[in-house]
Amino acid sequence: PWAGWSKGPGIPANVTFVMAKSGDTTTLSDFDLNGKTFSIDGGVVLVNGALSSARFSTVKLNPGDDVAVSVKRSGKGYAIDISGSALDARSLIKQFTSDVDTATKATGSDAISVSADVNSLTGFHNETLSNLKLDYSAAGSRVNGLKVSATASSGAAISISNTTGAGKRALNVRSADAGAILRFLNIYEHMEGGSITLALAGASDGPMKGQVDSHNFFVVNEPKLASLVSTTPAGDSRSLNEAVKANIDTSRVKFERGFSEIEKGAGYLKLANGVLRGPRIGTTFQGTLYDRNNNMDMTGTFMPVYGINRICL
Repeated sequence: PWAGWSKGPGIPANVTFVMAKSGDTTTLSDFDLNGKTFSIDGGVVLVNGALSSARFSTVKLNPGDDVAVSVKRSGKGYAIDISGSALDARSLIKQFTSDVDTATKATGSDAISVSADVNSLTGFHNETLSNLKLDYSAAGSRVNGLKVSATASSGAAISISNTTGAGKRALNVRSADAGAILRFLNIYEHMEGGSITLALAGASDGPMKGQVDSHNFFVVNEPKLASLVSTTPAGDSRSLNEAVKANIDTSRVKFERGFSEIEKGAGYLKLANGVLRGPRIGTTFQGTLYDRNNNMDMTGTFMPVYGINRICL
C-alpha cells in the first residue's frame, strides 16, 4: 500500500513461486508476478506468516518503470530501498499529497523508512525529474524526516527537507524552477519558470506557519485569470478590460513576485498578506484557501496595469 499501487479487480495476472518452509520461516523463491502492464520478480521471506524481507530485482508497476526494490523488517517497521533507471511516481505523489487521513490509511501505522536513488522520475503534466535522491522516514501520519534532491528537466536544482526534533518540525522547499515542481506534484499547472522558496515551522502536533516566496515567473493560459479581467464585478458597470479600455492579454502574464504568509493545519490552509506583483497585473489576497469542509473564503484587490499604478507621482 505504501507504493500507492494495487492490482485492480478483474485485471488478469499470474503469480508463480517455489515455496520452502523451515520452522517458522517460509521462503518464496523465484517469485514472479506479471500482468499486461506490470511485473515483479524476486524472492520473499515470511516469519510466522508476516513479511520479514523481500528482494525484487525487477519492479515494473507502470509502463516504463525499471527499478529494483528491497524490503527488510526493521524493529516494528520496514526499511525499503529503491534504485534504478526509471520510475513513474504519480501514484505515490497522489497518495502523499492527499489529506492526512487518506495518506495514513494508505501507509498504515507501521514505521517506515525509504531510501531511493532513481535516474528518472515521472510526475504529472509530463514533468520528469532526474538524479533523484530521497531519504524518508515516518510512523503513520507523522513524518520523522524527509530529504530530497533532484534536477528538473530545465536543469534547475530542487531540494526538499522536513526535519523534526524537540517537539518541533520544519519544512523547507527550494527550486530554481517553480513551475516544474508545481506541475510535477500536480499542485498547479499554469505556472512557468521562476524561483520558489517555502519555509514552514511549528510544533510537531500542531499547525505549521511560515511563508512562500516566488520571483520572476509566468502564469500561462489560466482560465480564472481570463475570466477575472473580462467579467463585470458585482456593484460595478464595467469589467477590468473595459475600465482600462483594452483587452488585457492573460495568455502569458509575467509576475515579478508572488508572496504569502501561510498557516497549514489538519484539513485547512490559510493565507495572509498575499501579493502577486507584475508589470501588467497585480493583486493582493488573504483568507482561507480551503477548510475541513473544502470551503473557500478569500478576499483581495485586483489592479490591472500594475506597473503604471505603482509609480510614485
